[in-house]
Amino acid sequence: MTLLLDEPRPLGVSETRIYDAGVIHCGYPQPNAQEFREHIKLDDILVTDHEATFFLRASGTSMVDDGIDDGDVVLVNRTMLPQTGDDVVAFIDGEFTLKRLTSRHGQPVLAAMSPRHPDITVNEWSDVMILGVVTYVIKRKCRRVRTG
Repeated sequence: MTLLLDEPRPLGVSETRIYDAGVIHCGYPQPNAQEFREHIKLDDILVTDHEATFFLRASGTSMVDDGIDDGDVVLVNRTMLPQTGDDVVAFIDGEFTLKRLTSRHGQPVLAAMSPRHPDITVNEWSDVMILGVVTYVIKRKCRRVRTG
């Protein structure tokens, strides 16, 4: 998976407001007497630190088994300390990538979440820097909706 990355820019404060319509049950249908309660800003839900958060559009298929598909938008926080099991944006040997941070036999591994793509084992000769931790993935579900 490659990432289309220019200079990371912090997310600005958004004035886009969306109605909070409450809860929708995904199992058995439930009566829903809720009304639209209030407007919410997606920034309030998705971003905890505007200066430390940037977004990237994923390109490729190495993370599909983790639910990150080609064209998805990932939000990345560059101040979070990466932990094993986190999806991270890494710069390794001159290239950017998005992978799952794991370890194997005590060695850090940037793992692809697709059997069709190789994992990247980080060794003492690797030039690697973790740029941030993926906090959210935004997907387009209706293909008729245009994206900018």
